[in-house]
Amino acid sequence: MGLTECVCISEYNLMADFSRNRKSLAEQVADFILESLIQQSGLQVLPGERLIAERAGVSRQTVQEALRLLERQGVIMPKEGRKARRVANTYREKPKSGMVLIYLRNSGLIRSAANVRNERRYIEIWEANGGTVIVKEMDFILHKDPPPAFFERMVTQYGMDAIVLTVAPLSWVNGAHQAGIPCLCEGGLVPNDGSVSLIAYDAALTMRHVLRYLKTRGHERILVPCSTYFASLHLLYQAVYQEEMCVAEADVENYIPRFVEHQPKIWMAYWERAFARARPTAVVCADTPILISLLSFCNSKGLKIPDDISLICLDYSENLRWYQPSIQMMKYPHERAAKDFERWIKGGLKSIGIKLYPMEIVKEADSVRSLV
Repeated sequence: MGLTECVCISEYNLMADFSRNRKSLAEQVADFILESLIQQSGLQVLPGERLIAERAGVSRQTVQEALRLLERQGVIMPKEGRKARRVANTYREKPKSGMVLIYLRNSGLIRSAANVRNERRYIEIWEANGGTVIVKEMDFILHKDPPPAFFERMVTQYGMDAIVLTVAPLSWVNGAHQAGIPCLCEGGLVPNDGSVSLIAYDAALTMRHVLRYLKTRGHERILVPCSTYFASLHLLYQAVYQEEMCVAEADVENYIPRFVEHQPKIWMAYWERAFARARPTAVVCADTPILISLLSFCNSKGLKIPDDISLICLDYSENLRWYQPSIQMMKYPHERAAKDFERWIKGGLKSIGIKLYPMEIVKEADSVRSLV
């Protein structure tokens, strides 16, 4: 996927990014608080130090140091005894500088480590060019069309200069265009009529790549649980699987089942049923949460990796490198996408066309067993 992959980030768990950021831990926590203030422009007092520490995943001492930095910057008022820290009036009146980007996440999608990494990279690039980023969420499954006057309200309330939409329906892109707002659609467009889109085309390429990789290692019964809400995308996965694996149309549902519930306990029942039907030698997981669920199932059934089942995950996570045997993963070329994002900014937010980047299989992993 190119300026194509859906991305998301959790404001309440920044620890995954701290180790790679050149700023001190206190500076990063200060940025975290600042981002929260931008998103809640009417906020007059900050939460307590203990609550901020829990949300940021750091110690209270680090939070106190971050608050001192914000005080020196004029963002918050000096501490008054045991009272809650107040936001400076001058900051509330002018919470931004430079161009303002609204980053609109698709809340209907499962967040992954790759999503977090990609979004953080885009935010850093926009801010490095002197702008401000305001992150918001929208359930595009529920809101297939923009709410009335949505874009006008974003301009009035935040001074929005541009917007990034993640895996959004075509009507949202058209709405931004009609409002005269420069728009970058990340993750591909989801057509309102349910037809196959760029995101589906890109997903099909990735699916072919993975299936062929496993086939060369002798795997014929490959389970690919599909968690997408979009029926058209599920049907496309099945068509690709049927073509690549030479499976009868009546049997393909056993190998590409559709699991739409995002509840951990329900997925344990899904695995039980799917393994009974497919009897897989390999499983392809779309993202880290699904992989963790599968690992839990395998552990409960005494299935060993890769002796009993081979695994490959389409979502790259540094944390998974600590799991043994090491998990075979695919990696999205973040830097290539980031360069095009920066080119979009420096080019005056003019169209840069469609960008599709193939996922890359990360080598030196142990979770895929060769059967040949």
